[in-house]
Amino acid sequence: EKRKMTNIYYIDFKSENPVLKPLLINQEASFEIIEIQAGKFIAITDYKGKNGYVVEIDPEDTYKLRKIIPEFDDAEVIGVISQKNKLFVQYKSGFYNYLVAYDYSGEMLVKLELPPFSSVGKISKGDSDDELIYSYTTYTIPHVVHCINTKTYENKPLDKTVVNFDYTTIEYK
Repeated sequence: EKRKMTNIYYIDFKSENPVLKPLLINQEASFEIIEIQAGKFIAITDYKGKNGYVVEIDPEDTYKLRKIIPEFDDAEVIGVISQKNKLFVQYKSGFYNYLVAYDYSGEMLVKLELPPFSSVGKISKGDSDDELIYSYTTYTIPHVVHCINTKTYENKPLDKTVVNFDYTTIEYK
């Protein structure tokens, strides 16, 4: 199976002559730029992999990708958000969903298990710099929106959904 080729260009507006420059050319992998940190691009990629991982791309030497967060055989990267010098990576592994916080050296800070056996939406930034928002639903629980505090890692519902039956007595097998 042949993969789609990726080409990414950028403009360095801090240079004396801001022109369009190539960052990645004809790469047989996907690359999604998350942000720029200390003059280097942070991206999700599946380069020589399949489940995704996070790399740093130096525009001065684009052939040397520095792996920040490794790929896991049993978990797929769903998304990455940068917030307050942390990378929050959303993983899906079988019936389980996780949100893992890392620093930029790749050290794991915390691993939060999100509701299992559910469909978790992509995590996004909240109203403040200290919030992440996500939603989930299951066959027995309607759509619920949660907020995660990125300092304390407290995970709480924003608004409780009214349910006309006791869903806590349902057994998952």
